[in-house]
Amino acid sequence: MTLESDLATNPKKDLVTRTKEMFAASDVTNGRENRLARAVLFLCATSAFMAIIPLIAAMFLLPGDYVTILVYCSVVIVALAMIPMSAVITGKPEVSAWLLCGFLSLALAILGLISGGTSSVIMPMLMIPVVWAWFLVGQKGGLFFLLAGLATVILNVMYADTVAPNLPSIRSGVYGILQSIIMTITLLACSLAGYLANRNESIIHSELVDARDTARRTNREKSEMVAGIAHEIRTPLTGLVGMLDLLGTEKLNARQTEMTETSRTSARTILNLINDLLDLSKIEIGELRLIPEPVDVVELFQETTREFKQSAEAKGLRFEIVAPNESVWLLIDPLRFRQIVSNYLSNAVKFTQSGTIRSILSYQARDNGEVLLKLSVADTGPGIPADSLRRVFGRFIQVERDQKANYGGTGIGLAIVSDLARLQGGKVWVESRERHGATFFFESVFKRTSAQETTINTPPGTEASASITVLVADDNKANRKLLSHVLKELGFAIHLANDGREALQAVQAGHIDVVLMDMNMPVMNGPTSLAEIRKLAPPMSRTPVIGISADNRPEDIDLWQAAGVTALLEKPIDFAKLAATIQLAYTGAEVAVSPLVASASRKVG
Repeated sequence: MTLESDLATNPKKDLVTRTKEMFAASDVTNGRENRLARAVLFLCATSAFMAIIPLIAAMFLLPGDYVTILVYCSVVIVALAMIPMSAVITGKPEVSAWLLCGFLSLALAILGLISGGTSSVIMPMLMIPVVWAWFLVGQKGGLFFLLAGLATVILNVMYADTVAPNLPSIRSGVYGILQSIIMTITLLACSLAGYLANRNESIIHSELVDARDTARRTNREKSEMVAGIAHEIRTPLTGLVGMLDLLGTEKLNARQTEMTETSRTSARTILNLINDLLDLSKIEIGELRLIPEPVDVVELFQETTREFKQSAEAKGLRFEIVAPNESVWLLIDPLRFRQIVSNYLSNAVKFTQSGTIRSILSYQARDNGEVLLKLSVADTGPGIPADSLRRVFGRFIQVERDQKANYGGTGIGLAIVSDLARLQGGKVWVESRERHGATFFFESVFKRTSAQETTINTPPGTEASASITVLVADDNKANRKLLSHVLKELGFAIHLANDGREALQAVQAGHIDVVLMDMNMPVMNGPTSLAEIRKLAPPMSRTPVIGISADNRPEDIDLWQAAGVTALLEKPIDFAKLAATIQLAYTGAEVAVSPLVASASRKVG
């Protein structure tokens, strides 16, 4: 299967997923061909070595009348030595396997004819190409060379005397017939053994494939279950985190502020854990998509690192940030880059009790429009023992036995970082000495791009926002309250809907400028409602619809895109991003269909 044919048959398949599948298929094919090539090479060498024995015997033991055998053995040796070269030249080891079995069968047939017919010591060797064919080229080859062997027996019975009348052979009688029958039975027995072995291998391979498919199906079902649980947890968490954020903006006394901050930190910790488990599940089944978009990576890096400055300084640590002075716009997945930086910094803050945490971002421009991006996070923590450096990026790995009790964490943060780096074609590594801190690195190559204009000239809360009527369609009452409260504070007019059908009816009634649509709702879900909206008469059919979901899985994104979504946001929603996306959608500016995720940094230990 070529990339072009796969594109034609399944145009919606994610390019990364398609490429991974094709490389996996290529790896399997190449592995099989490499094994076959090695087997052919080994058998050619073995056969050539075996041909040397009669060659030596012909040279020193036989009279001059047998010079024909001497020459023939030399030809056989040269031919068997040349067959492996065909695999290198043609790149088709299966062709070499056919040539090996065919040439060996022909050589043995001729040798039998000129060296005694059915009484020749060559005749029992006819079973060799038959057995080899079953293992090298399968059922068709095995049957073909079985028939060739039987034909050789018949030829030797009928024509051996004519070809070489001076050599000893069976000219007539029951003894010759018995020899022929025994040889035929031997060939049939060898062929049956080869068939049974080939059949047994096919059964085992089929069972392995079935077991693999069952494991993949089970893994996918597990992933879907995790995604479903994550959605059910994320939905109320959206309301909880959002309300706590809003509560933090109110005038509170010191005690109330402390309780609010503690609650908000705990809620975000739960959310981060859910996000990491969900990401790990997606990575395991190959469903984690990278969604690159133009990003000022320097600004993103500084914004992410600043989020850890307060917690580091609260522990008495010196927190240093080193980054280029100029903007660097790259085509990169901002969420995943933020996730890598956050995981590195989270571990640094958690494990460093005194000293310095230093984050460095640098880049090297290349002539082909690409940029080698380099990230390092160094700390003065306890360091990592030398024997643990290789496994520190493994799943559920914690270096010290008592680390979980001392520091907490799940041990999957660095594993996710490693997988994210691999998905981006990059690499991660760590340099450390025990009791001398550690430095974690990430580097990858990205396409350089120009700045994307996404700035909203009119800030939320002005008359421009007040003129926009936003329909909020969500079946969760807490989320409706949260979004309506936030949007009113930002200056938007609000209309509410409990499900997709009510949203469709509200758009049909008119006066709706932008729709915020939840993914999973009763009566009619988000993509279905959106598809019905797109079937309405203009201008209602052109109403911008922003999809909202607690888990933007690949299949969910495909459903949104097929229905004609304007943009996607992931819960919990960043309110500044929400306001910017609404105004971009309302003004008709180009909005990336990819999830505009701006949730909290994912802090994992």
